[in-house]
Amino acid sequence: MTARRGIAVSLLLPLAACSSPSTPQGTASPAAPVSSTPAAPPTASADVMKTLRTDVDGDGADDTVELSSLGSDHYRLAVTTAEGTASAVEFTSMVPEFTDYPSPLYGAVTLDGRKGSELVVHLWDARENALLGVYTWRSGALVAEKAPASPWLKGWYFGNELAQVQGSRFFDSRGRRYVDVAALVEKDSSQRWVGKITRSVWTQDRWVKTSTRSVRLTHGKAAPYLGYSGPPILLGVTGAADIDGDGAPDELRYYRYRHNPYGNAYRFEVTTARGEVATRKLPAERLDPLLGLAELDGETGNDLLLRTYSEDPIWQVLTWRKGALVDELSPAMSIEDPGGEKFWVGGGDERLTMLTFSTAEDGSRHVLVARTNREDTDEYIGVYVESVWRAGTWTPLSAWTKNLSKAEWESFDRGVHGVELLKP
Repeated sequence: MTARRGIAVSLLLPLAACSSPSTPQGTASPAAPVSSTPAAPPTASADVMKTLRTDVDGDGADDTVELSSLGSDHYRLAVTTAEGTASAVEFTSMVPEFTDYPSPLYGAVTLDGRKGSELVVHLWDARENALLGVYTWRSGALVAEKAPASPWLKGWYFGNELAQVQGSRFFDSRGRRYVDVAALVEKDSSQRWVGKITRSVWTQDRWVKTSTRSVRLTHGKAAPYLGYSGPPILLGVTGAADIDGDGAPDELRYYRYRHNPYGNAYRFEVTTARGEVATRKLPAERLDPLLGLAELDGETGNDLLLRTYSEDPIWQVLTWRKGALVDELSPAMSIEDPGGEKFWVGGGDERLTMLTFSTAEDGSRHVLVARTNREDTDEYIGVYVESVWRAGTWTPLSAWTKNLSKAEWESFDRGVHGVELLKP
């Protein structure tokens, strides 16, 4: 579809503008403001922003992870194990005004060679440098894990934003965990990435450098080294939504397992109350495509609402059907667009789009798609298309246009309305 063209180019811009890794300009490694503090009950002012359930201490049972805001760019990351042991660390992160990451908690992932997940957080500084902090469980407490060796910037980087071209690729070989940390620059004239890759192996409870090599790679071969590649990163967990429609809450876990300038890839995993498991993998341009869960259509059960591409905007809906997560086809998105597509395409660069879901008096489920012009002009036109859920699909009911006042245009609230989205 046309929305996919140009994605790689837009994502590459911050990378292509970088100077050579051998002579980085104006990019110092930010000091990691990390500390390991004895666990204490959260203060009344602490605001829990994010909760994960994952095995941190390596005993095979899920532990509870909570990220709390303490104010003034100060955060607390706390773990309570399944056995009741608690530990916390505090860190400073100046979250940029414009970022696709919903919080400083990057996710949970088994990076090193020990059992249990590491917890990864953003340690943004005032210049929006994207150093990461990695915390791991040792001797009953959370502690900062030292980063492996690198050919350029010291510290943990997964190719995020102003981390520029330093990425990490984790992999296993002959029962051992390795990491390649790469510093690469794109050479426009040859369409190649050149630089160095430093390899380390996990041994004796630490990362040990084994080699550094110079490389010249094609786009395809460079991709795994330009961001993050390795074990899936747990982004969110919820057990508060009925997804399969049987009236009992199910569990959703979603992961990112690829992140580089050419695209991200995600896995959504639903475990029902009856023990059925369904997974779905898909690519997405956005760093966190899941907007939330809600009952969108006329079937029982919550649907997954995603924003997979960043034009204005492109949604995707996953729904439970016959034991699988499948795409729900779009309603009519405009007078010219009859719907029935995998992607729910918004208005592009020239239009603002609003979806409003509602339930009629007869119990039928409706969605109203409204569009108007993005730019301030002499005339404001609203285009409306209403569809009803009927026989397992969205069926167009009516369409009309309306002249909007400037006040109505200014209050046009793009996005999704009429449902409360549950965000894991």
